[in-house]
Amino acid sequence: MIRGRILFSNVWIDVRHDYFTTLVFRHSREWPKRAAFCYDEWQVISMFFTCISIAPLVAFVNTLAISSNTRQNDHNLATLYGIVIKHMEEAPNKKPVFDMGIATSEAFRGDSAFDAVKEIYGNSAPLFASIIRSKFPVTEKEYALIDVGSYKGELLSDILKLLPEYHFNITVSDTNSDAIAHNTVSGKHVVADAESLPFDDASIDIVAMRYVLQFNLFEVQKKIISEISRVTKGIAIVQHGGADDIDTDLWREKVDKIFRNDTLPQIKRNGMFWSSASEIEDFMRTSNIKFEKVLSKKISGMSQAFIERYSLNNEQVELIKKIMGDKDYLIQTTWLIHPKETIRNS
Repeated sequence: MIRGRILFSNVWIDVRHDYFTTLVFRHSREWPKRAAFCYDEWQVISMFFTCISIAPLVAFVNTLAISSNTRQNDHNLATLYGIVIKHMEEAPNKKPVFDMGIATSEAFRGDSAFDAVKEIYGNSAPLFASIIRSKFPVTEKEYALIDVGSYKGELLSDILKLLPEYHFNITVSDTNSDAIAHNTVSGKHVVADAESLPFDDASIDIVAMRYVLQFNLFEVQKKIISEISRVTKGIAIVQHGGADDIDTDLWREKVDKIFRNDTLPQIKRNGMFWSSASEIEDFMRTSNIKFEKVLSKKISGMSQAFIERYSLNNEQVELIKKIMGDKDYLIQTTWLIHPKETIRNS
């Protein structure tokens, strides 16, 4: 959180900056009636834009010459307003970057003392590799492969180790630019939202995506699935961890309490929806997106993944276990999603 107050042309500018940036303009003396953007005693301008540094704006305010002339003051204020609006309109539409945990890379590889972490993460690469081997022959041809939500390449690097005989043209993508910068997989590194992939229709042989859906709202999940189906010309392997079809709302309520708990600041985040497999499948059917369910299983000890990744203290561990109670599990589902034009039975 950044807070500041700057005196600019007899106007106090209150600045509050976090994930959502709000600039609040208020007058400290007589508000200039002739200002191009204000004809009242005071005005509040709220600007809602994501992950934008206000440093250029602050630098502009601090360095702009302030005239004692009223007309010049009006001009300065109008100029400042225009700069802020331009800054807002040109800002990239980026998602917030949440704390992923200090042991996330180890957990994503399944390198853990916890059985649940091994099962949630460690079994993904062998499953994905076996699917690729069963669907694609070994040839000299390079298969176009993209890992969506790659983070630092943990899953894909393990898949590639299991498929040394294959040749791939690799792209890794994630919304987290820092993670992409440290991605260990050789290939094209792309910072992109999963619901708006910068690839042509039917241009990717193999799409791999693990545990991306649940960290988005359900309407966004639908867009992601549609994008995956759009860009693939072969198959997309999608693995999801979500709610049970039994007591779905109660399970989601417990998980939401963990991610919205002030006592667990490392984990706290928003913009999620832990959809069940049936909810996703209903959407794919109604959208005529062809899929096959490869595997679905209940994995007990979901809380162990949080404990491992965030190195929680004993008090936090007990809190999570208390919240989850007998719902301390997730349903892991893996699908093959086919190109939209492909006709197959789901």
